[in-house]
Amino acid sequence: MGKNKKEFDRWVFGEGLNGKRRYILRMQYPRFVAKIFVADDGENFIGDFDFIDPLAIDATILAALARDAGDALVEYDRKLAEDIEKAEIEKDDD
Repeated sequence: MGKNKKEFDRWVFGEGLNGKRRYILRMQYPRFVAKIFVADDGENFIGDFDFIDPLAIDATILAALARDAGDALVEYDRKLAEDIEKAEIEKDDD
């Protein structure tokens, strides 16, 4: 990353301006962006990985990165659901 290495969160989540696509970004080496898709059963999954850092990795490392990203997505969705539930409770209390 160079001399001026900055500390970033490992995972960042976002969506396009039109709200049609969601993304997960890994901001620590090896950095990549991937799309978040919704399966027919409503479950989220990750695909279309695009690596920012040039690297030579084997299938085992790629599978581990994909699993790590999937775990981060599950945690993100869990926290998001909790936040929505808290906001609804607070709204009902008003």
